[in-house]
Amino acid sequence: MVRRTKAEAEKTKNALLTSAVVLFSERGVSKATLEDIATAAGVTKGAFYWHFKNKTEVLFAIRDRYLTLLERELFIQNLKKTNNISSILSVWSDFFKIFEHSDDILRFKKIIVKCDDVKLLSKLLLDEYKQLEIIRRVVADSIASIPESEWQEAKIGDCKFIAKMAVNYVDGYIYRQVITNHKVSSQEIIDSIKVIFRGGGIILP
Repeated sequence: MVRRTKAEAEKTKNALLTSAVVLFSERGVSKATLEDIATAAGVTKGAFYWHFKNKTEVLFAIRDRYLTLLERELFIQNLKKTNNISSILSVWSDFFKIFEHSDDILRFKKIIVKCDDVKLLSKLLLDEYKQLEIIRRVVADSIASIPESEWQEAKIGDCKFIAKMAVNYVDGYIYRQVITNHKVSSQEIIDSIKVIFRGGGIILP
C-alpha cells in the first residue's frame, strides 16, 4: 500500500472541503452525498472516510474554515491597532474589497440558508453569532480609541451601539445578497457604514 505524505493528505482534505462547500451551497447539505463530494474532489469514497466520519464533520470543518477566514480577512488584528476614524475606515474598506472578489463568505452563508436540518442550522447560527460578538467587541474597542477631537460633541459616544449597528448591517447585507443575488459594490457598503458612524457622532474625514 502506498503511504501518502502529510502534504498529500492535506491536499486531499482541502479538495474535499472545497468540493463540499460548492455542493452544500448549491444543493444543500442533505442533498449532497458523500459520493458526490468525493467525485467532485477527484478522490475515492475511502479517501473521504480517511479524513471525515460523515457530512456533519465536513460541515463543521467548513464552519471552522469560515470563522478563521472572517477573523483573518476582517483584519481583526489591524482593527486593534487603529486609533482614528481614517485608519478604521481603511481596514473596513480593505475587507470589503476582498469580499467583493471572493465567494468564500457568500458560499458559507448559502450553506446556512439551504440547511434543512434544524439542529445543524441552530448550531451554525449560534457559532456565527459568537463570532459576530467577537467582531462587535473589536469594532467597539476600535471606535473607542478615536480621539475626542474626532467626535461631533468632543466626547466619545456609544461605541457598542455604533459597532452593533455597523456589524449587523454588514451581516444583513451579506445575507441579502445570498437570498436576492443583488450585488452591491464595496464602495456602497463603505458609504453606508459612514452614515452609521456619522449618525453615532463621529466626524468623518
